[in-house]
Amino acid sequence: MCIRNSTSNLNNVGSTFPSFSYSQIGDACHIATLLNVFVYAFLVLKYAQPTKDSTPSTPSSIFDEQWQSQGFCIRNLDTPYWNSHDLCLYVDTILAAGLAVLYMALSDTPTEGMKKVNPLMKWQSLSVLTHGIAHGMISYGLRQNQACALLSRNAGATSAFSTHTKLITGLVFWFPMIKSFLDQLNSAAVLALSLAVVLIGQTFVPDLYGFMYVQTVISIIFAYQQLLQKKEEKEHYAYMLFASITLPLSIIPWFESMACSQWFMSLGGHVLYDAAIPLLLSAAYVGCWWRERRSIIVSDVGTKLD
Repeated sequence: MCIRNSTSNLNNVGSTFPSFSYSQIGDACHIATLLNVFVYAFLVLKYAQPTKDSTPSTPSSIFDEQWQSQGFCIRNLDTPYWNSHDLCLYVDTILAAGLAVLYMALSDTPTEGMKKVNPLMKWQSLSVLTHGIAHGMISYGLRQNQACALLSRNAGATSAFSTHTKLITGLVFWFPMIKSFLDQLNSAAVLALSLAVVLIGQTFVPDLYGFMYVQTVISIIFAYQQLLQKKEEKEHYAYMLFASITLPLSIIPWFESMACSQWFMSLGGHVLYDAAIPLLLSAAYVGCWWRERRSIIVSDVGTKLD
């Protein structure tokens, strides 16, 4: 990640306040995110069930009925090209372009720290785009199912596609995502890992649990890569900053799955989660660049004074 290696603490304001290093705060955020994601996954597996299978005698679920019908909180489900999946496609495409422009504008900053974080941003700009394309494919599947009247609205949209199409779509989604986290691995290894994730998901994960599966896998891979870095590699501002944005991202699904009908859907539904990813990434990247630029300016001023 970025920012020169530093062992300075965040809080040095008086001896009455505890001081924490960048690595300690970053590790705490990653661990908190993993715990949150695991608890969410456990509750989804235990209590979520497709609405079409529920009966009057079935106990009320802690999850929203509208969310359970799709596995996402979808607004304007019956409106072609304007439901939340379509909005994800449009928003992700625009924000992916924004990420790409941001990367091209800031990645040339001549610091060692920016070189560490640039691979993540480069691949995330592509990942956000393919994320939107995946939602566009889901929406297309919904339209096909509705038009042909072959499947009920509660059926998964991916059933409109062949196994090969779903496999290719899955790889297009997962490869840039995993590559952004594990850029040190060669492309063949990333492709193999992506294939394994896709096959496990398609074989064992029902559509209702699809989003939970994606979030859990992403959180595990990213946290694994981050937490296992050497301590000296984590003693910088960006490690803490990028770790801190994973926590709010992991909290949004709670609102989506439990308050979909109450208020989440009225704000756009799942598109809120999709938009939060590139927006928080952009904020973290700009924050890193700002700190790096400040360090360059301070260094230049010190050199001139000498």
